[in-house]
Amino acid sequence: MTGPPAALTAARVADVVAGLAQRLGVPGDPDADRVRVADLAAEPLRRHAEDGCRSQLGDDGLPVEWSVKQVGDAFSVRCTVDVLDCRRALDAASTEALAQVAARWAGDGPTPHPDLGVGPAGLVGCLLRDAPPTLAAPMMIGIGVGGSGLARTSVYLRTAFWAAGELDHRLPAVSAAVRASGVPALRGEPEVVGVDFVAGRAVRWKTYHWLPAVRDGLSAAAGGGGYPDLAAVEPLYDRLATALPRAHERAGFLQTTGDGERLRLKAFLFTRAWGWGDPAGLGGLLRALPAAGVPSLAAGARALRRP
Repeated sequence: MTGPPAALTAARVADVVAGLAQRLGVPGDPDADRVRVADLAAEPLRRHAEDGCRSQLGDDGLPVEWSVKQVGDAFSVRCTVDVLDCRRALDAASTEALAQVAARWAGDGPTPHPDLGVGPAGLVGCLLRDAPPTLAAPMMIGIGVGGSGLARTSVYLRTAFWAAGELDHRLPAVSAAVRASGVPALRGEPEVVGVDFVAGRAVRWKTYHWLPAVRDGLSAAAGGGGYPDLAAVEPLYDRLATALPRAHERAGFLQTTGDGERLRLKAFLFTRAWGWGDPAGLGGLLRALPAAGVPSLAAGARALRRP
């Protein structure tokens, strides 16, 4: 993000997302994209401007962030928002409000994903049941601008309060898939559970577990490998982990994705924890990418810097 946080408005966020999409050649209607992004971000940013309440969505305390995803030669731009007023207790009324927001953005279709058994509104009640009133950032909504299946709405629910075994009870089919992987980092409960929706239909679910013992390497956390997405990033991960500013135990997530086929695993790394939160650190990352066998990502970053 650029500029001081106090200057950030929903219109500015919408311009950034639509502008990045156009620069990356993402198909779509820029004007319609601006309207959707501004609609999603307007209320949380208004509250933030009024009282300065810090969200736990990002390191800067803002209730909104944007990101770029690349799949082969296709790009998407995403905007994710912490939708609940951080001053408000998570009670029955606010949980119901979150369920309505989820249904509005994801579309509460009549046929839930077979692994979930509920639509977006029911998912909120299922995953946030018995959550403490002080749970920060209990639900985040992400919308993606892109083609080739990359345009989607994502609902993320924070499950950090779960006791052991809660995934088994609340989402048994998801739990069965995750536990069957045998991956050491997935033995505990997830910090976050997410679901991607396309045209009102749930197409995949995701869990986010903390990556423990970062300096031990990625293969140790994943139980020896066998997952193509992790194999692609493992050389980069292991090389950069030795240079972490400090011995982080919570520097990223191990993300699982289930869509009815083979379980996929990805590494989800936090920018500031890995030292990429300033131009020098980001430059070091971009210089390391070609050596790690991912030159296409560096090429995408160069495209973003072009005027």
